[in-house]
Amino acid sequence: MKNKIFNLYGLAILISLPIIIMQVFYFVKIEDPIYMWDSKAYWLTWENFSRLAVNAPWRWFKANLASINGNDYNSTPIALLFPFYFLPAASRFLYVFAVSICYFLPTVILTLWIFNRLERDKTFWWKMFIIIAIVTYSPFWKPTLRGYPDIVGLLGVESAIIYSIKNNMTSRLNLKVVLVLGLLMWTPFLFRRWYAYTVVSLYMTLPFLNYMLFVVNGREKILQFKNVLLNFLCSGVVSIIFAVIFQLSLLRRIIHTDYSYIYSAYQSDFLTSTNNVIHNGGLYIVPFLLIGAVWCVSKNRSTEKDFCLFCVANLLISFFIFTRTQSPGIQHCLPFSLWIFFISIFGFRRVLEFIRNDFLKRSLILASSIACFLVFFSTFNEIKGRPLLDNNYLPAKNYPFHIDNFGNYQDLATALEKLTSHGDKLLVLSSSGLLSDDLVSTLTQGRIDDHLDSASQVDLRDRLRLWGFQARYVVVADPIQIHLPPEGQRVIVIPAKEILSGTGIGAAYKRMPMEFHLSNGVIAHVFEKNRPFTFDEATNFISKFTDLYPDWKDAYLNPLAESYLTASITTGDIWGNFEIDSDGKKIYAHPGEHTPTVAEWYFGDIRSLTFRMANRSCPAADGVVVQLENADGARVRIDLPNDASRKIITSDFSRKMGKIIIDKNQNSFCDKVEITEE
Repeated sequence: MKNKIFNLYGLAILISLPIIIMQVFYFVKIEDPIYMWDSKAYWLTWENFSRLAVNAPWRWFKANLASINGNDYNSTPIALLFPFYFLPAASRFLYVFAVSICYFLPTVILTLWIFNRLERDKTFWWKMFIIIAIVTYSPFWKPTLRGYPDIVGLLGVESAIIYSIKNNMTSRLNLKVVLVLGLLMWTPFLFRRWYAYTVVSLYMTLPFLNYMLFVVNGREKILQFKNVLLNFLCSGVVSIIFAVIFQLSLLRRIIHTDYSYIYSAYQSDFLTSTNNVIHNGGLYIVPFLLIGAVWCVSKNRSTEKDFCLFCVANLLISFFIFTRTQSPGIQHCLPFSLWIFFISIFGFRRVLEFIRNDFLKRSLILASSIACFLVFFSTFNEIKGRPLLDNNYLPAKNYPFHIDNFGNYQDLATALEKLTSHGDKLLVLSSSGLLSDDLVSTLTQGRIDDHLDSASQVDLRDRLRLWGFQARYVVVADPIQIHLPPEGQRVIVIPAKEILSGTGIGAAYKRMPMEFHLSNGVIAHVFEKNRPFTFDEATNFISKFTDLYPDWKDAYLNPLAESYLTASITTGDIWGNFEIDSDGKKIYAHPGEHTPTVAEWYFGDIRSLTFRMANRSCPAADGVVVQLENADGARVRIDLPNDASRKIITSDFSRKMGKIIIDKNQNSFCDKVEITEE
């Protein structure tokens, strides 16, 4: 028996490995290097953590713990793949290959184990079909080929299911089972925060599955069910304890964050979300999905029916609670697609049961296996630039990244590098797959990153990053590029419209004699800021957002934020900085090593400014010198010691242009200054 099981999983690996190697290699090889957002960020994080793992293992360990504790999407599943970094091949291929081998392939094995445990049909032809169906299942491949590691969460989900299938919890409280199950149920959330919805769904449904699988007739059924609930309740406590120990900062943020609100731009109606999930795997699956769903609620209970019903319940529950927050992307579809896969395979099995002729049955299985390969190949590959199979019944296509007029993109990147070569800042007011700040970073291989300000892209998630409007150069696309509905990305649309039209804050910019024809008829224009915003331009600009989002008034419609937008800033050399924080209530400044940081602005309604040293525990710091002056001769100078704060009454400067000058004393150690208006 053990040899048969080994041969089954060995066969699965033997089939999977060539497909993984060839598909990943071909997919990455023909892609244009235009990675952006998560597809790029995960890859670069893997590179950084891989180098850190070898050069400073203890720092690697501490960095992972810190990431687990505080990050929504921590580095752990990526950092664990560091051994692949040192293989002799291209970095992008090695990264996607590592995700495929370490997370996709085990998912194949675990899914196969569940079928092998539950299904009565043990014939070779059926097992071969199951292996092929899993290996070629496009929803598992889509996020993986894009460089998303999110499939790692399915390992915890399926491991918890397998553990529940193998362990009878109806008789008594089993501490070992409680601890192991609690750990397994925590791991999906550990690796990816959004798996919390699936974990909640599993805690609601797994007790019933375990009870249905192990209930003994003739004994007290209520007592058996209570025992199951007790085991799962205790395992839930264990999961919470693990989360508190390792992810306390994240839990605090989750408790105080309304994700449904800040991700409202990512929300869509129920039908759209349903359509996204269905087309992710293909409409051709739906008939088998419906057959499986109907079959599992029919009479004559069996282990297969119980598990299929469990999958239906998880699909409905997890989909309902997830879509209350946002519409699922390709990575979020993973658990939904897992349930759909199980249900659909059971549905297909029921269809085969109506065929009595063994030859016809095997022929249908063979034809279905070939169809799986064709659907898989056509989903991710083209033949000479043309789709192999293209209709609405097949999965949505997921071809390698390609962009038209790639040479013009390279010209744009070269021009922007040249413009910022003397230290000037750049802002990209565009947010789509055709143009974004992240794409510019990728095109320059990160060389421009020190000069690239991060633009706000999603209103309720990012709010207004005012410091970006201090950039000397701005790139705007025509038509304006966004990746969500316009009402969710006004932080891009409003300033881009004003700059393109030369109205509002756009009057402070001049169009440079260069434009770049990108893909799909998009033209990228470069603008240079040739003067600061006037006070009226600044307040009118902010008001357009506070009229839409009244709760932003406290953050941005305040004297400090308004004055900051009117500033002309000259930062000191090396360390110099003068940036307002994302809440619009504090400015962080730092003098240069040899020259001061100077901000000339309209003081507006500022009545007083308080200056505090931001780092008071630095023993070598000797404080800074702060000066305020204007053209009327008003002048204030203070020495700000490292352990002190000073308040300056600015009545002589109100509603006038003036300067804030921040200079070091003898050294610039820890000279970061926090400025607030009171």
